Amino acid sequence: MAGATFTSTTSFQDVTKTVYEPLMRDLSVTETELQDLFTEEENFSIQEGPDGKSINIAHLFSWGGGVSWMSQSDYIPAAQDPSIKQSSITIKQVGTTVEMSGQVMRRVKEGPAAYATWAQRVLPAKVQRLAFHKDTSLMGAGTGILFQVNMATPASTGLGINNAFGISGLAGSVNLIYLGDGIRIAADAAGATLRSGAAVVQKLAYSAATIDIDALPTSTANGDFISLGDANVNTFGKTNMGLLGIVDDGTVVPTFQNLSRSAFPLLQGQILNATTANGGIYNGQFGEELLDFADSIVYERGLGKPDVVVMNRSGRRAFWKDLKDDRRINDPAGSYTGGRSDDGLKMILGDRTVGLKVCRKCPSDRVFLLQKDTLKMFRVGPGRWDDTTGSIWNRSIDSTGRKDAYFAFYLEEYEVACDAPNRNLQITNCAAA
Repeated sequence: MAGATFTSTTSFQDVTKTVYEPLMRDLSVTETELQDLFTEEENFSIQEGPDGKSINIAHLFSWGGGVSWMSQSDYIPAAQDPSIKQSSITIKQVGTTVEMSGQVMRRVKEGPAAYATWAQRVLPAKVQRLAFHKDTSLMGAGTGILFQVNMATPASTGLGINNAFGISGLAGSVNLIYLGDGIRIAADAAGATLRSGAAVVQKLAYSAATIDIDALPTSTANGDFISLGDANVNTFGKTNMGLLGIVDDGTVVPTFQNLSRSAFPLLQGQILNATTANGGIYNGQFGEELLDFADSIVYERGLGKPDVVVMNRSGRRAFWKDLKDDRRINDPAGSYTGGRSDDGLKMILGDRTVGLKVCRKCPSDRVFLLQKDTLKMFRVGPGRWDDTTGSIWNRSIDSTGRKDAYFAFYLEEYEVACDAPNRNLQITNCAAA
């Protein structure tokens, strides 16, 4: 009697082995484009305050008057008191957590069945994810806001978003978040009125400026503010200060480092509108002439000498197009690709060469001229996996008792500041390229 004949591979599915790639393909985003702009300050003065430790920054706004032309035997000019004031900042904390059950940890910690050791693969990847959001905050205004809801009647898990960093009209909102991020939605910019329920980002649509989330928080409305968060925590008002708050004239951040910008104008960054600057001759087009004019303005008004220019890739395209329009760029012998220097675009401004640095988190219509020695980063030690208990792994405990599960927590403590915002400039309303 003839045996049964199997003609479909489906019948053998349970006895054939599965072959895996030696290493999973890593599609996570790593982005650290801004942190190197800030100088690390290790020897800083610390003041004990009601809100914890704060950093005092001394500002000498003026040496006072006391200058006058005189006739013979005239009175000498009267001395005036100098204008000296201390501003202050408070160190911020940012952290990220990994967790797993005890069974999973015992199986993947080591051994031939594990595709990689956690200590070598997952923990560094988590720190890279944190770097993505550190870059976001270093571009922001210290509010913790990512963007706002842009939908007349939110009724599904698909949300339109706009106003990056919660600033009206600012583009680039979808660049500030990534798949798997938890978010909280609030009716107000301070996050005092949180909508009921947390959500997780499932999908991003860059062209449409929309996000898909797993669940719509109750009563979500058009214009609501969105920050990172989950059921227990949110980032409203907790992030470090960024360039949009530092290089500001008081419109976005009226009180800077606990001092009123209206009372101390030298704390105001220079703002230049690309559409109206110099009689409107640039018409919003970012290029060599606008950059040179902006450099003149920041020196004449604040004695600033920027040494780096930060922009979106749209700004870089506009600048490159402007360069190509009025000169021939031959193929030189050197480190050039397609006529462009491999170490990035540069421009000679007066007696110095300024590098043009691109950053994806920078809104497409903004360009920053920065004097790097005015930007400071104050930190309490380097970033580290917290091992206060003797190990980075801690047992999970809830109200019932101890669980067979583990978590590890990575922590960084720092804040950024500026001792001379008026020596930096922000160009607004640059046309897309």
